[in-house]
Amino acid sequence: PSLGLLYPRYGWRASIVDKYVGDAWANDGEPSNFRIPAHHQADVSVSYGWDRYKIAAQVQNITNSRSVTDIGPVNGGNTTDPHDQYYWQAPINGQVSLKIAF
Repeated sequence: PSLGLLYPRYGWRASIVDKYVGDAWANDGEPSNFRIPAHHQADVSVSYGWDRYKIAAQVQNITNSRSVTDIGPVNGGNTTDPHDQYYWQAPINGQVSLKIAF
């Protein structure tokens, strides 16, 4: 589930959204060492639009959470291996954009 606040007023738009992902397993039937703990990700954005232009900025993962989001077993079985592939949340990052409507 997600929870967020949105603010649209006089050309401005702002939002903050937190997404919660519950406990999971990398694949069904795998042992507890393939359990992926629950985690959150919060993102914030702000934009301003006028005429045919819109400038926007977004920061993703504002808490810089680095939780494991997936585990890829290399041996295809239910046993752990030192070479199993772990995937983490992307670190805090941002972007700025300018949109022009034609």
